[in-house]
Amino acid sequence: MELTGKCLCEAVTFSITGSFSQIYICHCSRCRRASGASGEAMLTVPADYFQWKSSEDQASTYASQDGFRAVFCKSCGSPLPRTNLEGDTYWVPAGLISEPSGLSVFAHIFVDSKADWDEIAGNGEKYGAHFT
Repeated sequence: MELTGKCLCEAVTFSITGSFSQIYICHCSRCRRASGASGEAMLTVPADYFQWKSSEDQASTYASQDGFRAVFCKSCGSPLPRTNLEGDTYWVPAGLISEPSGLSVFAHIFVDSKADWDEIAGNGEKYGAHFT
């Protein structure tokens, strides 16, 4: 399977080739702040499956002291794919993926940290774990 994706201004593009996980939505406070939404919908892919196609230099990174990172487009502010700390996996914001993708939500994580106004819908598994 090959998927492509791009940021809002379409400057940054990428592709993913291979088989990979379905979408998970993280409801922790950091992902809510990084996305500006009730959670951050992501899919994880091995680094060998991911390839930047254009304007990777448009990516800017915010890193907290404890290692949390948010990567975004310098031009439009869209969240961009980022690697885990080991660099062997990409976390790809699902909203950047061109449709149709054939993906579905398989899990909601950190639901114990969700915003009080957030109502989780759908069939995805729900995992508690509190994170502030």
